[in-house]
Parts: sequence; C-alpha cells; structure tokens
Amino acid sequence: MPKGIGCFVWDDKTGVEIIEKYPDDLTQGLGNDDILTIFTTHALSGEAGILTMVMRQMSVISYYTGKPKEEDEAQFILALFLAENEETGIYEEYLSAIAEMVIKSIGKEDFKDLFIDCYEAASHTKEISEDQYRSFLLRDEISSFIIEMLREGPLTKNELAKYLSKELRRRVKDVNIYLMTLLKQNILCEHSVSEGQRVTSEYLMMIKDLDIIRAPPLNILIRLNTEQGYPELIEGFQVSIEEFFKNYKPYPEDKKKLIEFISNPGTYEIIKILRQGYVKSGELTLKMGFSMRNVYGNLKKLTDANIILPIKDNHEQIWLFLLCDILAMEIYPEYLVDVIYKNWSSGLIDDEVAIEHLDRLRIEYGKRYTSE
Repeated sequence: MPKGIGCFVWDDKTGVEIIEKYPDDLTQGLGNDDILTIFTTHALSGEAGILTMVMRQMSVISYYTGKPKEEDEAQFILALFLAENEETGIYEEYLSAIAEMVIKSIGKEDFKDLFIDCYEAASHTKEISEDQYRSFLLRDEISSFIIEMLREGPLTKNELAKYLSKELRRRVKDVNIYLMTLLKQNILCEHSVSEGQRVTSEYLMMIKDLDIIRAPPLNILIRLNTEQGYPELIEGFQVSIEEFFKNYKPYPEDKKKLIEFISNPGTYEIIKILRQGYVKSGELTLKMGFSMRNVYGNLKKLTDANIILPIKDNHEQIWLFLLCDILAMEIYPEYLVDVIYKNWSSGLIDDEVAIEHLDRLRIEYGKRYTSE
C-alpha cells in the first residue's frame, strides 16, 4: 500500500518545488536531492512516462510530463511512494491514467481533495475502468476541444493547429502531442493526401464520439421489486426517479459535473458501490474496503447534484441510493455522414477525403454491429 503521494514541478531558477504532498510528513525522510534525482533520471530521456526506483528505504513509481515542447510549459512529476520491497508494477496503469488529470487540476479549488482521493483510491484500486478513461478525455480541455472541432468534419493538422493556437492563446508548434491519446484510443484516425511522392495534407477524422449521460439505475429498481420488505424505500425511490427524469434536461454544465464525478477516484468509488445496491449510510466505508478522508464531502457533492438519494426507513435509518447512474460512453457518430456530405457539397473537402472518411466510418460500423 502506498505510503504517500507527491506532486513536484521544476523551476529553472529555484529547482524542484513541491506543489502538494500527502501525508504532510511524506518528505521527512527525503531531501531535495532525492526529488532532484527523480527529476534528473526522467529528464535524461526527456520522454513523458513512468519510472521506478528505490531510495531511502522506499520504492518510488513516478510519472513525468516530459521536456516542454512549448515555451510556457512546465515539467511536472506525480509520484507514489511505497514500502521498499513493494511491487511497483501494479500501480503503473493507475498512475499513468490519473497523472494528467491531477496535474491539469493544479490551482483549481478542489485540487487538494482530488489529490488525496487519488492517493486513497490507489491503496484499494489498481485498475482504471473504461468509463473513467473516457471521462479523463472529456475532462481534458484540449482533448475535449479537439473532439468538438472534429464533430464538424475532417480537418488537416495545420487547420487544427491554428484553431488550437487561437483557443490556447499561444502558438501550437506541434499538434501531434495533443493527438496521441485520441489516436491511441481510436477516437480519431489519420489520412495523408499525396501528390506523387509528396504528402500535401495530413487529415484527421473522427470515427468514434464520446458522451456522458445520466441513466436510471435499472438494476437497483429490479432488485427492489424482487425483494421482500422495505416497501417505504421502494415507493420513495421509484417516485423520486420518476420525478427527477421527468424534469431533467442535460445542460452542458451538468455534463461537466458528471465528468468530474466519474474521473475523480473518490466520488467514483462511491458510485461503484451504489451501482451494486443500496446501503446503510454508516456501512458505506465498510463496503468500499478502505477509509476515505473526504467520504462525507464526496457524499454531499453527489447528493447535491442528485446523483445519490438518501431515504429514511420507518426506523429512521438512512439508506443511500443511486438516483442516477452516470454512463461515459463511446458512441457511433452516424451524424457525420450528413456532415461529410455537407462539407463535400460546399467544397470544404474533396472526393478522396470524403470517401476515405465514409469508408473509415463503415469499417467502424461493421466492427460494432455485424457481430451482434
């Protein structure tokens, strides 16, 4: 189990600086030279990624953002500190997945809580679910912006770089660094247009879209209706779900909240437990299997957002229900067929690009539906 978590940044004038650490006494056994060693070892390669080492009777697994590719970019490290003989490999996927989210949350109001939640979840959860991966992409402002732009049809990398430069208010020299995850997850694909031996344009095309929605917790409803007892819970829960979804509208601000709840390990752990069934309020931590410092704060956030519904039974015992499940989904972008036709008709894309994009969508459609 991790002993602690630390987030560090490199400053050209002062060297390594601690942005956040937990617990507070984490660095008592470490000096600035030790943290500098972590930075230096990463910087020798200059590549973003994971590194492990042993120092001061601790094993360290750390994620490095890589040498800056833009002038105003900083170098960050997020590190988990473990017992000396503890296996670091089991944390690699988890740390890789959460690192960018944590680093991009620096300076935000809820950063400290998110930071601690990530540490506490690491002691219990070593895997990242598919809906969390998707929520990370939707939460990332640049990835989300790129997806939004490509919903309007294919773009060249040069065109996307111009849009990104305007959005970020700084020149984007290499757009490829912002595309790696989206290409790896097969949200986007690439197509090169050539004249003879020379590539004239590199196009980006969307073949999958992402969305996040509220959905009724059907498995809980089924369970309540097949179990004996607790009629007051069944009635109150069903009425509450019906009333909520009757009046619910998926505003953009609400979707932002849903993304936060799924990507934050603290709130996500609570949602996972309540997907399995309703629980007594006092038994939530027991069901989770580990202690969460922010459990009541996270419960309040979820309750205020109408994700969790507390209901009292006839004995004044409070039960926690999932009023709404949250689904972060890959969806097939069939709307792009009309978008491609419109862009082709307007002369924004030529025959080759239009046909290639339609063919990529056809292949994706086949993967999804011909096997069903």
